[in-house]
Amino acid sequence: MTDLILSDDSKEYQSLASDFFENEVASKSESLDHEGKVPLDLYKKCWELGLATGLIPEEFGGLGLSLWDSCVIAEEAGKSSGGFSALLEGNALATAPLLVAGNKDQKSKYLSQLTEKPTLAAYIFPTGDDLPTYKKSGTNFELKGEKLVALNGENAIWYVVLAIDADNNEKTMFVFEAAQKGLTRNGQIAKLGRRCADICAISLDGVQVGEANVLGSVGDGDDIYNESSIISKTIIAAHATGTISGALQHSIKYSKERITFGKPISTHQAVSFMLADMAKAAQAARLLAWKSAWLHDNGSGDYLAAKCAQVYAVDAAMSSSTDAVQVFGGYGYSKEYPVERLMRDAKMMQMMCGTAHNLKFEIGKELLSSGCV
Repeated sequence: MTDLILSDDSKEYQSLASDFFENEVASKSESLDHEGKVPLDLYKKCWELGLATGLIPEEFGGLGLSLWDSCVIAEEAGKSSGGFSALLEGNALATAPLLVAGNKDQKSKYLSQLTEKPTLAAYIFPTGDDLPTYKKSGTNFELKGEKLVALNGENAIWYVVLAIDADNNEKTMFVFEAAQKGLTRNGQIAKLGRRCADICAISLDGVQVGEANVLGSVGDGDDIYNESSIISKTIIAAHATGTISGALQHSIKYSKERITFGKPISTHQAVSFMLADMAKAAQAARLLAWKSAWLHDNGSGDYLAAKCAQVYAVDAAMSSSTDAVQVFGGYGYSKEYPVERLMRDAKMMQMMCGTAHNLKFEIGKELLSSGCV
């Protein structure tokens, strides 16, 4: 593996992202959480800097960044606001299948829409185990599904969905525009955390799509999902790493300022141990995300590595933000300080885009099958 020192270009992207997310997003994160509205104005500023379209190839208007550089940006986003970073996550989930399996016409049509103006795309997934279904009639496909949700669902201009053939259980990935008849957006879901994220209930009632809407070939859905998930899960891991880093930064600052028994609480062993655990988690999560990104960028993308990165990072974000609340004591439970929001945001990350428990089950099956990592 290459060395872990960021290139000069990577450092520039990191600096640009840090300045934007710290000055523009973090300062508004509390009000964003309180209002629960999708911050499209902030997304526009993020898009104008190129931070929202970095993964998209240059020929379609993006920066054409590596997944590693995209992780560097994603970690900075995760420090500022889990809700805002979910907008970038939604785009990553939707664009990844196109990057993996889209033909040139599909990439030009759909990816270019995200770079021509500040718009969003969404990936539709089930809230339970049942995928949406499709039936083929001639050269067309009819999509049906209820109890679905989508990151960026209410504001997306196009969608990607994995559906299963109602007759033979064959899985296929589709991309289609929001104006498609039969797609219904059923409003924002009330959320515990990531409250300004666009998480919308979706239903598909006979959405008609053609062969031009099929990503890859009919029946390739599982393979496309697995390969594209390497991208999206790695980005999610990087966002969660940012949440860990944010929890640590807030905890260090507060522990130096809070005085008990005539000393800063940072001098107490119990607090030092929690800070140390957060630091360990941030280092480990970052390395797992970077490894997954490096493997992908060098043509050796590993679905197991991506799943391990996501599971570890989101679980560590949950435990680190909980420790941060403990460092703040009673104040940690108050909205006066940001750590209670980080804890709520972290819980949402454990529950979406492949729950941590489901991913652990998948990792276990793969280990029992292969016998090695």
